[in-house]
Amino acid sequence: MILQAPYQAKLDHLSKQGYWKRIRGTNLRVRQALEYGCHLINESIGKEIFHVRKPRLEDEYVKREIEEAVKRVVELG
Repeated sequence: MILQAPYQAKLDHLSKQGYWKRIRGTNLRVRQALEYGCHLINESIGKEIFHVRKPRLEDEYVKREIEEAVKRVVELG
């Protein structure tokens, strides 16, 4: 993940940490959820801030939760 700001180091660190960690009760890795959320933010604002590819999430519950969270973040921004 690439982000142009002082947040880049923190996001890269979080992405590396989340590669092996899984979301409890699912088969999804934290990094997949982060990438999906970043992709949704890119789509919502119509600009590529995060350089990520869209991961395929099969867990509909997690997908809905991420979509709702991104919607709220974009509304606040």
